[in-house]
Amino acid sequence: MLDRILAEHRLADRMLQQLYGGPLASSRPHVHQALSLRHEALLQLHDQQIELLKRWRAEPAATPRWQTLLSELLLSVNAIASGLRTTG
Repeated sequence: MLDRILAEHRLADRMLQQLYGGPLASSRPHVHQALSLRHEALLQLHDQQIELLKRWRAEPAATPRWQTLLSELLLSVNAIASGLRTTG
């Protein structure tokens, strides 16, 4: 599955470069700078999201703890989207 995700990421990167006429750093320097500034914080959020996802998947469905973890997981999606300045 990871190979497929990485292949899609490479394809999206190529398409964006084609659309914007070059790499993000040179064609959209303000966007590139904004994402660079948020990079470390976003990495921490991604790591937290992975841990939440593991715990949520391990929890029996429809239990109170499962619901709490789901809420926390959805909040992590929102936090990452906010950090990227996108809707997610």
